Amino acid sequence: MSPSYTLYYLWGPWLPTESYSEGRAGCRGLLTEALVEGRLIEVERHSTVIEFYGVVEEAEAYLGRARVLLAPLYAERVRLLQKAVRLIGGVLAGYIKPGDVEDLLNRAAEGLDEPRGWSLSGCDEPESLLALASVKLRAAERLASRMHSEGLVSRSTTESLIALLSRIAYITFMIRVSLCRRAKLPEARSLALLA
Repeated sequence: MSPSYTLYYLWGPWLPTESYSEGRAGCRGLLTEALVEGRLIEVERHSTVIEFYGVVEEAEAYLGRARVLLAPLYAERVRLLQKAVRLIGGVLAGYIKPGDVEDLLNRAAEGLDEPRGWSLSGCDEPESLLALASVKLRAAERLASRMHSEGLVSRSTTESLIALLSRIAYITFMIRVSLCRRAKLPEARSLALLA
């Protein structure tokens, strides 16, 4: 295991620099390095890149919490989404191809119905966790745009990130609609029996 890989493994996608160890502050906080498109760049600890990695990690955590509460069919779809979200940081870092993430998304979306104006009210806890994951994914899209506008990420990487994040959020929405539809079926049957 190379020293740089060891550091990446221990610290995640950002590495403390000597300015961190010496305690020198940047404009808004301590400086660190982030892995972006195959290179280490020095950024502030509260930069858009670090925020992006954090938001993506939160989305993955919400998907993981929802997955353990779902029936096996949906749990497998959410597991694939969770794995795709985990690879988004690798796309930004430049060591994962967007096509690898697309393959996971195609498997997760296989057989799901397109949403057709179904109400999402009255659903249970897994659905709310999926909704929170969607919010984080949309936030990651905005951060990807901001990284490009700040000159930290190339246009092609930004477009790939936004396309993947949008697709993950949409598949999450499709799963939410399917869950709510299933939750409402017993309620609809009981109303039909009363009529």
